[in-house]
Amino acid sequence: MSQSPTPSPTASPSATPTPTLAKPSTPAPPPPVAFSFTSAGTVPNCSDVHGTGDSPPRGRTAVLFVRVPGHTRYYYEQPLRFDAARQTWRANRVVVGDQTSAGQRFELHAYAVSDSYAAELSTHDGEPYWVPSVPGERLGWTTVKRDDNAGSC
Repeated sequence: MSQSPTPSPTASPSATPTPTLAKPSTPAPPPPVAFSFTSAGTVPNCSDVHGTGDSPPRGRTAVLFVRVPGHTRYYYEQPLRFDAARQTWRANRVVVGDQTSAGQRFELHAYAVSDSYAAELSTHDGEPYWVPSVPGERLGWTTVKRDDNAGSC
C-alpha cells in the first residue's frame, strides 16, 4: 500500500504591520492647586478674604457666597480675583453678617459658575442677594466666626 505523501506545510501569509502614528507631543498641564482659604478664622463685619488656587477654566467664574450654617440660603458676595503667577485669589471688602452678628459663625463658599450666571449675579453687587442653591462646582469653603469689629468697608 502506498501512502499519500504528507502535504508540506503551507506558510500562512504574514500580516503587514499597521504603522502607528505618533501623537503630537503636548505638554501636560500643571496639576491643579488645591483650592483653599487662608484668611483668618475670626473676621470683622467687613474684611478682605483670600486664599490659594487656580482660576477656573475658560467660560467659568469663581464667586464667593456667605451662608449661615444650617440655612439653605447662599448670599452672593462677589467674584474672586486671581493672581495666576502666585496661584492666589482675593475678594475685597467682604461683608459677613451685620452689626448684630458678633459671635455668630458663618460659612464662606467659593463656587465656579458659568460666566453668564456670574454676570447675572454681578447685577446685585453691593446689596444683599440670596439664592436657594448655587448651580456650579464648589471649589472650597470654610467657617468663620464674626467678631464685634466693623472692619474696613
